[in-house]
Amino acid sequence: MKRFFIYLEASVLPFIVAESILLVLATIIGILNEQFLGLAEATYLLSVIAVVIWGSIFFFWYRHETRFEGKGRVRELLKVKNIILFIFLGIGCQFFSSGVMSLLQYSFERAFRQYGQVIESILNENIVLVLLYTVIIAPLAEEVVFRGLILHRARRTVSFWGANILQAVFFGLYHQNLIQGVYATAIGLLLGMIYRKFNTIIAPILLHILINASAFIVLLVPAAIPSYLAMAVGGALFILLAVKDLKLLRGSRPKKM
Repeated sequence: MKRFFIYLEASVLPFIVAESILLVLATIIGILNEQFLGLAEATYLLSVIAVVIWGSIFFFWYRHETRFEGKGRVRELLKVKNIILFIFLGIGCQFFSSGVMSLLQYSFERAFRQYGQVIESILNENIVLVLLYTVIIAPLAEEVVFRGLILHRARRTVSFWGANILQAVFFGLYHQNLIQGVYATAIGLLLGMIYRKFNTIIAPILLHILINASAFIVLLVPAAIPSYLAMAVGGALFILLAVKDLKLLRGSRPKKM
């Protein structure tokens, strides 16, 4: 029983704290805008500001947790071969998930209707702000919280896979949308494996950036079933190639996290 509570404190508590802080920040910023700024149609901008503050808070928490640890395998990560494999993996994840979801939308119209509304609302925002948030801010903040703090703390009490599955599920729940939640959970597992492989938060941040940036390539793909099939198959091949060459399924022998 004591071990169970230690596990909860190490992993579940950071997620609850993260969600609570983000909710409080969004509420406070919204009230300040309503009372003093009066910025019309600024919901997305205010949400971005809340995430920046949220990520900064958890960055310092993460730094405190890892202050006595090494820098991981950063030099190996930055080798040309690994960067190329990361690009393959990032594009593969985005193409595979987008292709599969596009094919499934005809069978699960109700679930995809809500997802479509989310994507449409984002695309209607200022493109520069969307790019900044999607490609830079979100990967930095989310990796610090989920692969950094939650995975790092959970590994103290359970095996890597127990901790990795937990943080991935939390990552899915964080997106608050069934469709996004499913593929975010799957990608969260992969990002956790990347963190274990290189033992540095820089690795999942880099892959997360590449995955999100690849979403803008998908926008150029024709909306047709053959295109969706090609994306799904091509993405799967890219993922298999990168996972094999990076030896992610073999694990690694990093320093103790």
